[in-house]
Amino acid sequence: MIFNRYPIIVFSTPRVGSTAVSQYIRSKCQPNLPYFFEPDYLDKTLLEFQEYFTNHKTFILKLHYYALQKYPKDIVEYICTSPDAFRIRLRRRNFVNQIASLYTAHTRNLPLPRENKKWHFVKGIDNVETTTNETIEIKDQRIKDIISFLNKVNSEINDSQINFDLDLYYEDICNEITNTTVFVAPKPKNYAELIETINHHLNSFDIQS
Repeated sequence: MIFNRYPIIVFSTPRVGSTAVSQYIRSKCQPNLPYFFEPDYLDKTLLEFQEYFTNHKTFILKLHYYALQKYPKDIVEYICTSPDAFRIRLRRRNFVNQIASLYTAHTRNLPLPRENKKWHFVKGIDNVETTTNETIEIKDQRIKDIISFLNKVNSEINDSQINFDLDLYYEDICNEITNTTVFVAPKPKNYAELIETINHHLNSFDIQS
């Protein structure tokens, strides 16, 4: 992939590999291209992005599609409709794995305040062995809540009227991804039980394909 039109906007939903994909895309762009990673997650980083956006339009922005409502109207209009912007829609084919990934990350993060929550594992910093030896709590209602949430936000990005320049699925490009600081989150010891429980609950949902 070669990119020569800016800004680049990566629209995604949770746990579709968007952090790694966005970092990979950045490695294919001009050196030191500013990269804004879900600036809407905290008020402070959203304000920093708004200030940068006022005077600059050369950057990469990675955001979850459902978070568009957090951005000012002028930014939403620009990133969704400007002919200058290069828009990428990133999704995941395997819904069960997406659910399991969000459930695992959410459960690991439960005791932490919002600003300290950890959604990614960083090369050279995080200990894989610690997390692969853990057993996470499996709660039926939490699983059902995550299924409902992901089904909703996935449906929204699937039905989006935005004219995307590129449609990507994580499974189709994951083996090509290099030059990133993150790696796939380690699975807990009881991952097979989690998958089995997710599949059981999926039978009671009307899932958009």
